[in-house]
Amino acid sequence: MIRFASHYLFLPVNNLYKLHWIELSEGRHFRKLNPLENEIASIIFLSGIIIIVKENTFSSANELLNIIEDSLKQFPEVGFFELLRQMQLEKITVGERVNLYHLDGIDLLSTEFRTDNCRSCRHIQRLC
Repeated sequence: MIRFASHYLFLPVNNLYKLHWIELSEGRHFRKLNPLENEIASIIFLSGIIIIVKENTFSSANELLNIIEDSLKQFPEVGFFELLRQMQLEKITVGERVNLYHLDGIDLLSTEFRTDNCRSCRHIQRLC
């Protein structure tokens, strides 16, 4: 079992959660999502956003990054969170295998996909 928490968790379809944690079983099966109300042992907290998708939705973290960048260039008025909602990612249910992508170092409220002033570069990685 592994648990991750973040400022934001995005769980398709159309669900953006602020200060929540996700629990995965061995084998990356989605178990639960709960609000982060107090400090809990064994939770790995990461700043930014964690995007939760069904296993093998993207071949790599760079593929997701390229899709986000290209979409925001085409539709700059949409904004990052609305873009996630419009990506038509498949709904995830308890027990399904998932991949988690951690996105950090960007201004999440901006309509532009760029670094904010206090970070050197945007960062995306597949957590599991």
